[in-house]
Amino acid sequence: MAVVAEKLLKDCPIFHGLDATEISIIAEMLHVQKMPAGWQILHEGDFERALWIISEGQCAVVKGPRESEQRLAVLDPYSVFGEMSFFTAEPHSASVKTLKESELLYFTREQFEVLLKTYPHAAYRMAVNTIGILADRVRRMDEWTKNMVLSAGKDEHQAEW
Repeated sequence: MAVVAEKLLKDCPIFHGLDATEISIIAEMLHVQKMPAGWQILHEGDFERALWIISEGQCAVVKGPRESEQRLAVLDPYSVFGEMSFFTAEPHSASVKTLKESELLYFTREQFEVLLKTYPHAAYRMAVNTIGILADRVRRMDEWTKNMVLSAGKDEHQAEW
């Protein structure tokens, strides 16, 4: 396991609010993986409990079969993905693939459980920061859904909003 640069972690939103000791402990726990462009990291419907962080490169979140997949989002450095399966023990709701050569960090659920027992404040901050990231995504999705409903001109759906 390569050692992750602690500066990277300090700049990453999921680690905001952690002290230097907590950052150092997490840096030792993270795995680093380089992947070429076009590499599929997560597969919709599969089950893997890992939290992924993009340190370099760019990834896309896609849904549907490969021949007709729909791009839902483009993720840049410091973006997090895999969090839904990481925290809820459910299969992935979408796939994630690299758009260009990327360096990714990942943290397994087992490692998080160790962190929870040994450094509960760090695990708590990571969880709270993840909730903030997810809340921001839900806000954007609400706006996107609202715009789709309004543009469809369906009065019954507009009333629901």
